[in-house]
Amino acid sequence: GSFLILLDLYQGAAQRPLSQFIMLAEWDNAPGQLSLLAAIASSPTEVYSFSLDEYEQSDLRLADGNDINSAWACGMFLDRLLQLSDYPQLYPIVGKIIERGVEQHPFVIMCSTCRLHQRQSASSPGIRRRLTMWRDLLLRFTIPLLFQPDSIYSINAISPAIRQLWTLDRNLLASCVESWMRSIQGNSSISLSALKESALRMVEIIRRLGPESLG
Repeated sequence: GSFLILLDLYQGAAQRPLSQFIMLAEWDNAPGQLSLLAAIASSPTEVYSFSLDEYEQSDLRLADGNDINSAWACGMFLDRLLQLSDYPQLYPIVGKIIERGVEQHPFVIMCSTCRLHQRQSASSPGIRRRLTMWRDLLLRFTIPLLFQPDSIYSINAISPAIRQLWTLDRNLLASCVESWMRSIQGNSSISLSALKESALRMVEIIRRLGPESLG
């Protein structure tokens, strides 16, 4: 898109990439900034690579070799993207950007958003509300991918994400497990065989977390 062309022109003229601190600062032109962030998030990392700390790199590795822009593991990027959702006219656009990302890399974005939420624990109530809202929206989409017995993701595929979420916030993962089990136990449309398969999948997930998950 045109914003990526401008980014390429800038990098060619300046002989260096555009600083992520400039890119992710508060711009007067919020719609223009969102267009640039959307273009970068959907582009290969070769177009623009964000600097990640060791914990963010561990979130990125959940992509398991699949092509993903490092933006989705970058707390600074996610923070600015979610800040832009505070503009009523930009909220649905932010939602679409995140939706496209989650469809391709659900567990990277799930863990990076949970990590951002954890790191912003001392932030103002308004910031906490925003992060909690988006974290919970993402979990409502990704948790069934982890726990449903007919999920397109095998136990082997989800194990790294489960362990990462367990390391990030054990209470959050335990709450997700509890909510999931309540939802299927109280659902009369779910057959006994499906309940059994869900229970077996959950037992296997707990087994792979190790004995400390039972404490």
